[in-house]
Amino acid sequence: MKTKVLYVHHGFGVGGAPISLINLINSLDQNTYDVKVLCLRDSVVVDLFKKNNIQVEVYPSNTNWFIHNKSGSYSPLFFFKYWNVYRSWKKVAHQEAKEYFQKNEKFDIVHLNSHVLSSWAYAAKKQAYKVVLHNREAVYRGYFGFRYGILRRLINDNCDRVINISQDNMDRLGLDDKSVVIYNSIKIPDSSELNYENSGPTLKVLYLGGASKIKGYKIISQALKYLKPNVLIEFAGNYPVFQAAEGIKGQLKFQLKKLLFFGKYQSFKEISSSRNAKLTGFSEDPMKSLKGSDLLVSPFVEPHFSRPAIEAFSLGKPVVASDIEGMREIVDHNENGFLYPYNSAQELANTLNRIAEDKSILIEMGKKGRLKAEELYSADRNARMVESVYQELMES
Repeated sequence: MKTKVLYVHHGFGVGGAPISLINLINSLDQNTYDVKVLCLRDSVVVDLFKKNNIQVEVYPSNTNWFIHNKSGSYSPLFFFKYWNVYRSWKKVAHQEAKEYFQKNEKFDIVHLNSHVLSSWAYAAKKQAYKVVLHNREAVYRGYFGFRYGILRRLINDNCDRVINISQDNMDRLGLDDKSVVIYNSIKIPDSSELNYENSGPTLKVLYLGGASKIKGYKIISQALKYLKPNVLIEFAGNYPVFQAAEGIKGQLKFQLKKLLFFGKYQSFKEISSSRNAKLTGFSEDPMKSLKGSDLLVSPFVEPHFSRPAIEAFSLGKPVVASDIEGMREIVDHNENGFLYPYNSAQELANTLNRIAEDKSILIEMGKKGRLKAEELYSADRNARMVESVYQELMES
């Protein structure tokens, strides 16, 4: 008899969480596991699961989540925000999620795809399900640890196992007795797709972070003015476009947008005016962009585990990253890439300029990155590790 697993997914964008979940499901032993994905929002992610022949159901739910990563730090609206979060959490835990579990088919394991789903963990545990939580975000301890303590208690009380995508994530959550580190997984491309050849005199650098502050958009845009002429950075991802419209109304909207998003406007100006930058925007196939690049840059300004970095390794591309928690776990300095001092545009530019002087060093680094991807990030390898977690739960 197959083990029935329900995966609960919260997000609406095509990012690392749904892609990693798809890789996991497609790599599970189909003779052992019967899986279903429950999406709490109707979005392009639903179509992505269907495209991969994964059974999926949409169950619209309150999405005012109890989030406690860096973006959940203190703000002047703290009390108003968390009063609404509390009300939402209570409604989901005691009504929406509870009703779903009571009215639908029974499962052996409920696997939650983020730590923001603690309300679903509570409801699942009340129905006596085995609960696995996938901790994909770097939990923030905060100034006084109050929210951190609540989140940690909720996870500890209602989850049987916690799968962390990095050692840093595991250390931050601090529930070692029920935790395991299983890295995000990727499909390792065939060796025939690799190209270690020198692409010419220009160092082609790929940045996939879009206009996200924590992914280092400001830092990399500031680094442009320090780059040598033979360094070209391709900016792929989603970016706000600042362009004046005709008429008084259009001009007023333009000026208001500049005022509200001044930091992003400054970055956009720096990119648009730089000869070292090429703005390509959103790409449905980032692997194609990686294949055409010499290396990937990940200038995170907050602790993070970067999926594009391990995808770059799988293609034999080195990574230049900020020396910060999470990235240190991926990039081995001077082995498969380079780490530069955190939050420094000048040092990022200096690193890229040094590489541009002798691109031949990238060949051996790319081979070492590929080896690390095969050893740690293979979808098949990591699916076997997840299966061992499921087996242990079913036997307990």
